Amino acid sequence: MGKLSPTQQDVVDQLIAQKAVLVRLPGGFWTYQGCPTNDRGVPAWWVSTGTVQSMEAKGRLQRTGRYPEAWRDDRTLVL
Repeated sequence: MGKLSPTQQDVVDQLIAQKAVLVRLPGGFWTYQGCPTNDRGVPAWWVSTGTVQSMEAKGRLQRTGRYPEAWRDDRTLVL
């Protein structure tokens, strides 16, 4: 597993603190399950698809298999 950027470390910290999985919301927002959103559907905390893909490549996130499509499948933390 490669070294994490500050943003990637924040993903790890959030998923551990929230005891949640990473989910994709409409608009392409990746956030933890249960994160509050504003009236436009923007979550209080989110990361980009690029961050999710990079963390997968480093072996820090993996798909859950909830959805067959990779672009919307939930991700879990690999410790």
